Amino acid sequence: MQHLSSLRNLEMLLLNNTQVGDVGVASLADLKRLRTLSLQSTRVTNAGLVHLSGLDSLETLYLNATHVGDEGVRHLKDLPRLSSLYWDTPRSPTAA
Repeated sequence: MQHLSSLRNLEMLLLNNTQVGDVGVASLADLKRLRTLSLQSTRVTNAGLVHLSGLDSLETLYLNATHVGDEGVRHLKDLPRLSSLYWDTPRSPTAA
């Protein structure tokens, strides 16, 4: 994941169904031109989303099937261009 930080002109990144987690998401903080990011079915949690808070070009974010809850989504509230968020709240282990 660290090699991605050098791709400063990257506008779309799809990491669906990978083992990427919070440490990996930290590697994306320098991708200031990123407009679309998909982290569906990854190990990303609330803590990882703090690393996305400076991605001012981000327009679309996919967080379905992650361990991100309300607390994590709050890190995204100041993203000026975020217009599409695809996210479902995580289920607790006891939820049916």
